Amino acid sequence: MEVTVQAARPYTSRMELSRREFIVGTAACAGTLCTGCVTLNPAPTFEADADGLIEIPPELEHPGSQIKVRLPKVDEPVLVWRTPNGYGALSAVCTHRGCEVAFNDKGNTLDCPCHGSRFGEDGSVNKGPAVRPLRQFRMEVTGSTIRLTPA
Repeated sequence: MEVTVQAARPYTSRMELSRREFIVGTAACAGTLCTGCVTLNPAPTFEADADGLIEIPPELEHPGSQIKVRLPKVDEPVLVWRTPNGYGALSAVCTHRGCEVAFNDKGNTLDCPCHGSRFGEDGSVNKGPAVRPLRQFRMEVTGSTIRLTPA
């Protein structure tokens, strides 16, 4: 019986990756880290003009309805919601981990679906893990338009 012995390759601590393998691996890691930590509110999004004006859309016709508004030169979307008493506006981005909050018309709160933070209609933290309030925006309703500006 003949036995063939192959020489073992010497151990090297250098790991060689092609550029493509490195980019794919990095993207996979980034995707894994972000998954589940960035949940988007499915409310429709509208673009405000340079002055922060939008026409009140039909999507805000009923109490409990909500939309997101993009303002020029503001990074985060603004959540605008309607109650029986009027409208509210705050940053849509939770201060805990960056998920988008949604208006809960049953409790008149803004709730984060990711980790359970709950905010009052003034942006204050009602329940953590968030510790900082939501960013406030000034809102003026005139006729059929809303003007939003950072507070």
